[in-house]
Amino acid sequence: MELKEYAKTLNFKKKKELYNELAKRFNISSATAKKYYELSGKDIPNPDKPKEYKSVKSKINGYRNMVFKMLKDRIKPVVIKEYAKYKGFSGTERSIEQLISRISVNNFNEKLNIMTFTQSIEIPGLAIIKRNDLLKYITTKNKIIKKDTNIDKYIQIIKEKYLVINNIIDVYNDFYNIFIEKKEVLLDNFIKKYESEIVANEDTGEIVEEDDNIENVKSGISGFIKSIKKDIAPIKAAISFSESSGFVEGNNNKFKLIKRILYGRCNLVNLFKKCFSIFSLKSSKNIFDLLNFYSSIPNQA
Repeated sequence: MELKEYAKTLNFKKKKELYNELAKRFNISSATAKKYYELSGKDIPNPDKPKEYKSVKSKINGYRNMVFKMLKDRIKPVVIKEYAKYKGFSGTERSIEQLISRISVNNFNEKLNIMTFTQSIEIPGLAIIKRNDLLKYITTKNKIIKKDTNIDKYIQIIKEKYLVINNIIDVYNDFYNIFIEKKEVLLDNFIKKYESEIVANEDTGEIVEEDDNIENVKSGISGFIKSIKKDIAPIKAAISFSESSGFVEGNNNKFKLIKRILYGRCNLVNLFKKCFSIFSLKSSKNIFDLLNFYSSIPNQA
């Protein structure tokens, strides 16, 4: 081996210096030079007899030819990914995306970015409803706010298909009515009602088969009831009294937003001017009086 023959001509006391010199000579890293220097004659690979590696079984192996043919036919990568999932691919989305990207670069010299896999596919008659949009639809009680017409069209089908939606609607409506009617008794009834549902069938020892989603809702309600019991007094006060800290919290939020906008160039004078102008918009003072007031305050950088 040429590397070992060249190493014999060198005279270094420290092996680290020897590896560094070999790395410079053969344009390799010092770690690679160390590896080949320490190899015995048996370990040196023979180019005429390459090492046979065991084939690793992967979930992707059966989809390589399919991906290649579809890319050759100029089919969109997002369609290829969805078609692979339709054909039974059970791996992660990231793995199939990497496979499509590698085949595209190696065979067609086209580099794909992540956005090519997030394009929406328009299918006639297909309605996509997100979980957050559905929860927003359920919790919206203000009649002035328009609800999602797409959800309004399919809400009955959703209720029939997913029974957990009915449970969520019932829980939310019961809790919402407590604050609408402003009766503390309704809060006690709410706690008793859903506590009794959670512990139902525990005394008889019966096993009731239910949907996992409904079980998750019940576990969430149990945690919600526990948190209500911890702060039962202030919650009942919020129900019975019209006064609240909403005004203070709202103005505090507005003040913090102004402070962040002025970050880096804020001092007490500029902060006062900004806050005074924002909080005085609803006042009866004339805008010119405000401008005259500002002009009397010296500017500070």
